[in-house]
Amino acid sequence: AAIAGRAMPPGHPPIAGAQAAGQTGAQVSASGPEVRYTLPSAGPGETPIAEVRARRLALAGTPVRVRGVVVKVTRAVLGRDYVHLRDTSTGDAGPAMVATTTATVEPGWTVLAAAALATDVDVGGVMRYDALLRDATLTRVDDAKRGPR
Repeated sequence: AAIAGRAMPPGHPPIAGAQAAGQTGAQVSASGPEVRYTLPSAGPGETPIAEVRARRLALAGTPVRVRGVVVKVTRAVLGRDYVHLRDTSTGDAGPAMVATTTATVEPGWTVLAAAALATDVDVGGVMRYDALLRDATLTRVDDAKRGPR
């Protein structure tokens, strides 16, 4: 990581709260040793993430509901958090579904995300998403009961 334009020496541990020069927001990931999760499957009235991504052009502009575990959160980018979701259809390696939201969620939470699907979204010339749940409503759910927590 680069801090104030300078690279850290090889093997240097991360510095809490430090951001690379020019980086906005802060990333929180579920890949660290403290957060463990189980990938959920879609419930009634929900679409598996892999299906949403595969049918993105046909679903563009339509309301979509997906159930996923939060695997990464990029906070405070243009007033929104970018939440990366995975489910059993994506596994740990498939492309995540990204939702933008003002809701506060944490890695490891299982959430129900609902929004109209946006396609081919360019975010300030820096990031591009082929599928995005823009301004999604995210509700934390207790996956064992398939309902709100």
